[in-house]
Amino acid sequence: MKHLTILVASSLLFACGSGDSGDSSESQAADPINEKADALHDAMDRAHEVEAILEEQKQSIDDALEETEASSPD
Repeated sequence: MKHLTILVASSLLFACGSGDSGDSSESQAADPINEKADALHDAMDRAHEVEAILEEQKQSIDDALEETEASSPD
């Protein structure tokens, strides 16, 4: 009986002293996720900007080719 009482008491102490409260661990866990999400959004924004620049350059090349083809004698 003495062993059972010690086992129950130590189990209660272990369960109650498990660490920080849930609120602080959730906020700490959410910060790295938000940082990664923000970094991903920034990278996607930069990729869209590069895509727009490449589309403009492609359009200017296409226009130059059309102009050259129109002015060359057949």
